[in-house]
Amino acid sequence: WHYRFNINGMHDIQTNAILSILCPVFPNIFCKQIPLYNARGFPKLREFIESNAIVAVCAWGTAKGRQPHERLILKRKYMEAWSLEIYDPWMQGTRKHNYGFQLIQKFLIKYHLSNWSMRKIDRPAEQAKGEGSCVAISLTRAITVAASGQLDDVTGRIPEWIPVLIKMLAVKFNTREKARRFMDRSNTNSFTKEFGKLKF
Repeated sequence: WHYRFNINGMHDIQTNAILSILCPVFPNIFCKQIPLYNARGFPKLREFIESNAIVAVCAWGTAKGRQPHERLILKRKYMEAWSLEIYDPWMQGTRKHNYGFQLIQKFLIKYHLSNWSMRKIDRPAEQAKGEGSCVAISLTRAITVAASGQLDDVTGRIPEWIPVLIKMLAVKFNTREKARRFMDRSNTNSFTKEFGKLKF
């Protein structure tokens, strides 16, 4: 991803600027990044659970707040129970960055969500070590699911236009200052309105 699209890391403000454009067009995507660096991210996680969105991007790192890394969260229903499925573009299992998984478990207990559980779904890595493309991959997978409406597409083939779209948006917000100005503008919907006219 880094060498093909020259995307090597994005800050949270850049991720949220991209999401503010994507979610009106793809309503199955949750409109905000879920920042699980600590328990202050709980309100956004609860908002995602209570929303109609089926997929979200979520970030956390070590317990000391180092090595932030982006993941994908999917809501899936199993009979009468629900599960938060975590897809990581690189790390396997839950040993690395275990802090975020522990936070999700604490969240489910704190809010008495007994019919919800967490599942980490491993898949072949799409990101090379040290590449910094976790945000781009997670956003690409989120659009893939949202565009088709099929949860199983989370690990399927990615249509060619989606990485190109992510590259275009990453270029538009290639600095934190550009993303911050966009988010601060009173007419942030103007670009989204034009973007929504595109046919996918």
